[in-house]
Amino acid sequence: ICGHSNCGAMKAIATCQCLEPMPAVSHWLRYSDAAKAVVEKKTFDNETDKVNAMVEENVIAQLNNIKTHPSVAVGLRDNALRLHGWVYDIESGEIRALEKNSKRFVSLADNPDVFFE
Repeated sequence: ICGHSNCGAMKAIATCQCLEPMPAVSHWLRYSDAAKAVVEKKTFDNETDKVNAMVEENVIAQLNNIKTHPSVAVGLRDNALRLHGWVYDIESGEIRALEKNSKRFVSLADNPDVFFE
């Protein structure tokens, strides 16, 4: 699962933009409700930090969602697949990967073997 910096969808959620004129987008963004709930419990110095937190929390939420898909659950149980959570920074080209134990995003270049599940 890969999120990216300056994500317009996460910005819309983080800044509570009205999505009523776009019902399909609004429906699709409901998959980010868990990320929004986590982020809303925190305070941020600025909007950019809040959007970045939404991106990271959404990656975590979607990893948890995909684990419930039957074929993914079987693959994880059988050690036939691994899940990776990444955030791609468009400006720098850096990829940060979610480290399972710490639940932090770390540089993939510095931690090439990191995975979530």
